[in-house]
Amino acid sequence: MVIGNGLIAGQFDKYRDNDDIIIFASGVSNSKETNSKLFDQELNLIKKYISKKSLFVYFSTCSVHDSSLTESNYVKHKLKVEKFIQSNFENFLILRLPNIVGLTKNPHTFFNYFYNSIKNGESILIQKNAVRYFMDAEDISIVIEMILEDDTVKNSVINVSYRNAITIPDAVGIFEKELNKKANLSFVDKGNNYSIPDDYFYLLYTKSSRIDITDDYTKKCFRKYINKKNNESSI
Repeated sequence: MVIGNGLIAGQFDKYRDNDDIIIFASGVSNSKETNSKLFDQELNLIKKYISKKSLFVYFSTCSVHDSSLTESNYVKHKLKVEKFIQSNFENFLILRLPNIVGLTKNPHTFFNYFYNSIKNGESILIQKNAVRYFMDAEDISIVIEMILEDDTVKNSVINVSYRNAITIPDAVGIFEKELNKKANLSFVDKGNNYSIPDDYFYLLYTKSSRIDITDDYTKKCFRKYINKKNNESSI
């Protein structure tokens, strides 16, 4: 069963008729969200599945490890939901994801925001000290399959992130090169260069041949979807 119809939910179509697993991908997608009603709606929807015996898979965020986002409503909400699931579900898996890159109409994703802003010549204020981690949306279903093959991780919270931290200015530089357009940037001396505890997942994906992680993974990922977006807009 798959709950949701957005970017992440779209990666799990083959699970839609599988009653042994519930992929919950119907949550607040804007990390800058402040509307408490939207957070409450997500939690109330989750509560409907407490009695299910199926494996409940929830997607949280690796941003819980970024000390500069500790007071973020989004991060506080994700931690609240994590605790609720741990206390009320007898069969669960919580996966903390980095920034996901893929084709979506959601304007609030990192990728869409910077793609649209740079392409349209809009001014952008960025934190010069901040880093972000990225994952291709198409990797998520592969990651799930690898983790589900390990029976020892039942009822666990797992940080799912490659060791590919990149500063926001460097990430913007990739957009500038691929779009052949200079971004209209202003900088603020904020942000945090943080790391994500990833020992379990690092060992998992480095032993697997299903995902190819190279030093230029993020650049290739951005280039892939920038080209797809460009092709969309030219149709």
